Amino acid sequence: MLMKMKKDLNNEEFNQYYVSKPIKKMLDKSKYHVLTKDWDRVFIIDGAEGTGKSLLGLQLGYYIDRTLNLDRVTFSGEDFTDAIKKAEKGQCIIFDEAFNGLSSGGAMSSMNKLIVRNLQECRQKNLFIIIILPTIFLLQKYVAIFRSQCLFHVYSTSKGERGYYRVYNRNNKKYLYLAGKKFYSYSKPFLRKSFIFRGKYPLNEQEYRKKKLESLKRESDYKNYLPGRQWQSQRDEIIYFAHFKWKKTYDEIENVFANIEDKIHKRQIGDICREKRQKAQIQSSTI
Repeated sequence: MLMKMKKDLNNEEFNQYYVSKPIKKMLDKSKYHVLTKDWDRVFIIDGAEGTGKSLLGLQLGYYIDRTLNLDRVTFSGEDFTDAIKKAEKGQCIIFDEAFNGLSSGGAMSSMNKLIVRNLQECRQKNLFIIIILPTIFLLQKYVAIFRSQCLFHVYSTSKGERGYYRVYNRNNKKYLYLAGKKFYSYSKPFLRKSFIFRGKYPLNEQEYRKKKLESLKRESDYKNYLPGRQWQSQRDEIIYFAHFKWKKTYDEIENVFANIEDKIHKRQIGDICREKRQKAQIQSSTI
């Protein structure tokens, strides 16, 4: 399988972006049911920081819906809800990183309830929903087990090579969630088959990154719906992404946070990035 994957990398299809044939077949079947059988589809994409789950989400979303644009790529519960209200039949909406709500711990926040309610209602509009977040274990059981059709788990190899994922169908996803939630483990069920994704962003990459970074400035999207420690955790994750994935300097990140209430010094930013990078390396080495 691995040799076949490496051989495929020489294919010119990768110059733009590549969707493997079994995944195309699955997505085509999903499009048929959504457009002709009055269904909707909710897909989950998860993976450690820097593995490329957002890129995969955009590629799959664009394959499903060639009208996909940045207006339907959202980074907050408020924008996600607004996009669902404005969407037309058969369109795709991406909730990238799912920073707000959908937490599995404790009572649902008001934003969490709003997101779940919208997922309950969006079938009437026959939409495709892609939820991207670090791990499926952060999702509520309703969304993780009952409301979503499958999980795309993105990972990097032991050598640090990106662009690989496994697909858990509804039954495997349920087993994974129930068996692995306690220890955040993906060991059961073990899926031998992997798929490749490669290529460019199907949407304007610079505009996408700009929109994602600007979401940092919208304090109300985070602190108003997250308790203190959870807000700090999400803040640290965003800082990690901004530095390592978007190549922002500590000074640039410090300037962004200077515009909101929660100011942070670049020395703290450096400490956060080093700590999270160590955790990501440990997690990658165990997959």
